Amino acid sequence: MARTELREKIINHAGQGFYTEEQIKLLIDNDCECDCCGYNFFEYGNEPIIDIEKEEVLCRSCKYDLYGYQCPVCENFFDEDELSMLFMITEEESDSIGIPTGLYRIIKYPIHLLDEDAREKIAELSIEDAVNKDIETDRICRYCAEKYMKKLKHVQK
Repeated sequence: MARTELREKIINHAGQGFYTEEQIKLLIDNDCECDCCGYNFFEYGNEPIIDIEKEEVLCRSCKYDLYGYQCPVCENFFDEDELSMLFMITEEESDSIGIPTGLYRIIKYPIHLLDEDAREKIAELSIEDAVNKDIETDRICRYCAEKYMKKLKHVQK
């Protein structure tokens, strides 16, 4: 496929203004595939993570494998020590594993979700409601945990 056709396909796929010209060029140079595993972003429909400084185009899975954990709220990547000891059970996850929706604190590590002694429910309020977006069940970063706990205190007053 010609570079101009690929450029138009990228813009049509993501929307005008979603990617910078530098990002589009890097995507084209990488044939719209993950540098690590070859995942084709058009074939499967997920958005690439593009790092201009490192000249990298990665899928979320490879980014996680290479650089650490992704907070489901802010979607930034963090080292293990920057994650909080809080995690969310979303409605979708709750239905599949049988644990009530809410915010939980890890009290025994490593955490096994079905081990009631390993977790403590600390809030009913869904973080999805607090941040107005759908998230996946996972540990959240300490920065989002701090923001969420402040929001929770405000709601409970």
